[in-house]
Amino acid sequence: MMTYKMKEDGNLYPELQLSNKAVHDSPLGKFGKQSLTFLQENNPIKFQELQMNGTLMEKMHEIDQVAKDKVIEMIKELEKSNPIPKTEDIYLRTQHKNQLKAQAEEIVILEYVHQIN
Repeated sequence: MMTYKMKEDGNLYPELQLSNKAVHDSPLGKFGKQSLTFLQENNPIKFQELQMNGTLMEKMHEIDQVAKDKVIEMIKELEKSNPIPKTEDIYLRTQHKNQLKAQAEEIVILEYVHQIN
């Protein structure tokens, strides 16, 4: 149910909420924030629809969690095809792991974060 509040100018304004559930009032993660920004800039109608339904933050938290899980899964897959070098050089191993993480995040952003239905 939509509620309205009268402002100083005498007009009624809808009281919009970001989510119907208190659980989704927690801060968004990296992928949730990127998805929210992408939605605002590229599909403002869908953004308003989700906002008015009170499901915006629920959807963003869902996308954030799915993206985090996919990144972890993808890093494991990438490590199988590109194993960590067998060396004592910690910097080389760290660089390799960071590259795998960056690859996984890039793929997840393109496939999940920017594909809001």
